[in-house]
Formats: sequence, C-alpha cells, structure tokens
Amino acid sequence: MQPQYSVLMPLWYLEKNEYIYQSLKSVLQQTVPPAEIVLVVDHPLLPETEELLAQLQKQHPETRIRKMENFDLLGKGLGAVLAFGVLQCQYEFVARMDTDDICFLDRCEKELDILMKFPSVAIVGGGLEKFSVVPEQVDGYRFPPEKGRNLIQYSKYRNPFNHPTVMFRRDVILQVGNYSPLKECEDYELWYRVLKNGYEGYNLQHPVLHYRAGTDMLKRRKNKRFFRQSVELVLEMRRDRYINWLEMIAALGMQAVRFYAPFGLNKIVYKYVRS
Repeated sequence: MQPQYSVLMPLWYLEKNEYIYQSLKSVLQQTVPPAEIVLVVDHPLLPETEELLAQLQKQHPETRIRKMENFDLLGKGLGAVLAFGVLQCQYEFVARMDTDDICFLDRCEKELDILMKFPSVAIVGGGLEKFSVVPEQVDGYRFPPEKGRNLIQYSKYRNPFNHPTVMFRRDVILQVGNYSPLKECEDYELWYRVLKNGYEGYNLQHPVLHYRAGTDMLKRRKNKRFFRQSVELVLEMRRDRYINWLEMIAALGMQAVRFYAPFGLNKIVYKYVRS
C-alpha cells in the first residue's frame, strides 16, 4: 500500500483556467492519487477560477483541494509562498507542481517508490519534456544526473533537480530551514542546503512532466535579479566550503555567460542541452 502524500502548488490569480485545468487533472488522475492538493493563493482568485476549483473538487472527492489564502505573501516571491505552503501540508511526502505544467500519470507513484525503497533519499525528481504550445510538440528535455557523486558535483554549477518534478520528505525540508524567502533561485538554494547537510537526492532518468517553457521563461531567467541572486548563491556555497575556489570561478563564469550571452544563443542552448 502506497503512503498518502500532499501536492503543493502556488496558484497565480491570473493563471489561465485552461492551464489550471490541465495541470490539476494530471495530478488528480495519478495512478496513486494524492490525499490533498494545497493551493497557496496570495491574491483573491477570479470567479471563474473559483468555479473551476469547485467543479474539480466535486469530480474528485477522494482528493481534498485545499485553497490556502495568505494575502500578506503578495509580492514577497515564490520562496515565501512555498515556505508557507510546506507548513500547510499534512503528509510526510510532498510533491511540487506548478499550475501550468502537466504530470505524466505515473509520476507520483514512481517517486513514492524511490522514497519508500531508499530512506536516505530526501528529494526525488525526474526528467522533463519542454513544450511551448502543446505537450505533443516537444521542444527539448532536461535530465539532471541520477544520484551520488555525479549529482553532488553537478549541484556545484547548476540546479540539480527540475523543481516542478520533485517530491520530498517534509520533515527534512523543515529541518534544514524550509524554503528561503527568495524571489529567484529559491529551489536551487534549498536543494543545496539539503545536500550540504548530508541527505541524498535521486533523479529518475526519464520524463515525468510536460514543462511549459517558451520565450517568457527564458526572459525571466535573464533578468538582473535572477543573475544577482544566482551569484549570491554561488558565493554562499563558497563560504560554506561546499565548493572550492576553482569551482566558484567556474560557476560564476557559467552564470555570467547565461546572463550576457545573446538571447538567441540562450534559446539554442536551452532547446538542445539535455542536462
């Protein structure tokens, strides 16, 4: 018998209902359905979104859809929203999900299997398929390393997990201090602290999620705030001696290239680089 789990989803009040429906249906129809979906809301929702949530709850009474409102979080960034959300989750295992992505229907079952088989693993993620219009038209893939030394070494330069694919142990996340109230890099900063504290990670080496990408996402990652917080994270890793001087220089160089490179080059790299 599989354990019960929560799904944590921040819900932007202007998200398209079409995206919300596709995303929530992919979660509600999992081969092992969640016990609850925790939707964190920092702004009053539109009436049509409220109606959609009510309809989905009626169609899927086996999963409780919990809308957790906290309007004080408005403008404070995704890290603060997710930190609040983790505290609202009622189960040991928490799956992250965004309201514009679409899960493979066996995603959570496979991630639960890893967490049950390997008690030392605190975070399990998977590969993702990037798309811009419809999931069937794949624009690219991202597969971080599976586990062990390869994953640790990778984490010194790049985010070691695809954030909307992960499932984690709630108690570990709280033990290392939960998400930091950052507006960028909130996931990478958390995974680094988990790994730094000796917990293990694991990545399934196949896609578990259709990830809605496109030029808007790339533009967000080229903004000055994202670059600044990425640099600050590298410096933090050096202060904690998670990386050495040479690794710090290499990591800073990678951040600089991503920020200053022409947008067209970023698009090519994002499409064809798989890890």
